[in-house]
Amino acid sequence: MQPNGFDCGLYVLQYTEKFFSTPITNFTTPQLMKTKDWFLTSEVESKREEMYNVIVNYVKANFPENSKYVLPRAALVEAGPSHPC
Repeated sequence: MQPNGFDCGLYVLQYTEKFFSTPITNFTTPQLMKTKDWFLTSEVESKREEMYNVIVNYVKANFPENSKYVLPRAALVEAGPSHPC
């Protein structure tokens, strides 16, 4: 379960990735309830780093003239009440 109001996109990516690697074949309610345990929270937490690495590698491969630049890492800290996604 998502513990904050800003990781919505990471959870969407994780569910999408999991769905395509382990597709649901039976869309009845009991089968859909099993998606709550599809992955660990730590898998979602690592998604931000994975995305950063994909972007950096893409830039290096496709724009070698820009590879000397270091892309900043975003540190997300919840500043106030969380908003549901």
